[in-house]
Order: sequence, then structure tokens, then C-alpha cells
Amino acid sequence: MEYDKLLSLSVPYHPETVLKDANVGTGTFDRAVIETRDRTYVFRTTKEVKRIEFTPSEAISPTLGYIERITSEMWVEDNSI
Repeated sequence: MEYDKLLSLSVPYHPETVLKDANVGTGTFDRAVIETRDRTYVFRTTKEVKRIEFTPSEAISPTLGYIERITSEMWVEDNSI
């Protein structure tokens, strides 16, 4: 199994990869793997990402930001990997 590919170890994370053209999106991230002879378990995180625009009191123009909320985090059996 290629752990680098499965866990996206070489890909820097940025919220825009979840959002694409939307202002709200959901992303699923495989973060760890345990393999036995018969089964594969994955620690999987699901998060909701929102793009926001705000203007801090000392700024003149709006600033782009992101709000991220973890909606699920658990070990799951996934033998399709």
C-alpha cells in the first residue's frame, strides 16, 4: 500500500482544496492506517469548511478567512484500501 498517496502526506493542506468553487464544503481525510492480515482500519476525519470574509477594525479592506469544524473523527474498518 502506498501510504503517501492514501494519506496525502506530500500534499500541503489548504481549505480551498475542500471548497473549490463553493463557500461551504465537506472534506474527508484519512489520517492513519492499521493493517492486519484480514482487515484494514483507517482513522478518518470529516470536517466542514466555510469561506468567510471579514474586516478587522484596523483594516481598510475585507480579509478572506476560513472556519473549519470537525464533524466526525473515528476509526473505521475499510477493507477497500
